[in-house]
Amino acid sequence: MEPEDGSPWLGVGIADGAHGVRLTLVVKGTPAAKAGLKVDDEIVAIEKKPVALAEELQERISGFKVGQRIKLDVLRRGRRFTVNARLAQKLDPQEELDSRRLDKPAPAFEVLAVPDTADGKSQSVTLAGLRGKVVVVEFMATWCGPCKATYPVFNELQAKRKADGLVVLGVSEESDATLRALAAQEKIGFTLARDVGAVVYLAFHEGVPAHITPSIFVIDRQGVVRFAGLGAGPNLDHAIFAAERALGDGAD
Repeated sequence: MEPEDGSPWLGVGIADGAHGVRLTLVVKGTPAAKAGLKVDDEIVAIEKKPVALAEELQERISGFKVGQRIKLDVLRRGRRFTVNARLAQKLDPQEELDSRRLDKPAPAFEVLAVPDTADGKSQSVTLAGLRGKVVVVEFMATWCGPCKATYPVFNELQAKRKADGLVVLGVSEESDATLRALAAQEKIGFTLARDVGAVVYLAFHEGVPAHITPSIFVIDRQGVVRFAGLGAGPNLDHAIFAAERALGDGAD
């Protein structure tokens, strides 16, 4: 089979390991999954050439063509073995996000709700504490133009469905003062929360190279992601539909 055009992809999340490159994620249906690779496996060689760092693995994979078969030496719980993987074309950012997040448990998170006044105290908001509720998480920013279209829509949704167990969270790494000013200016009625160091953002977007704002997630009452979207536009309607469906599925 002739190699195809495009960027080659193995379909894994990676980090530096003890002996090679540790797999932190294996995306279902990808070359890595089809080759039988598992989370915590370590890739120690590609085509018999040792590989020690995550950055090195990425560089080596990029040197192949989509459709090529490559031989990987893998270490699993002290046992070394070899697998063959046929590289696929890399997904676009939305496809990547869907493959990593959709219909999977949401990452555990903790953010700090922005207090109403400058002398107020921030309250911690966690996914565990929201168990049993439908949660819409919007990663947003004060500089984000497209985000402005989401505020009145989520205001209305929150007001209409709060009693049914809906929570809308606008999450940003910006300061309390900046987010409080945004809430006043845009008349935001849902909770804004601070993601210190963008830790929660990175957890939700692991492996997705594009940084697109806003990004919107709908999490059902059991903590499973039922919608994940990069950008506003049609994604806003899809998010509302997913939230309404999750509320209906959890109704008594």
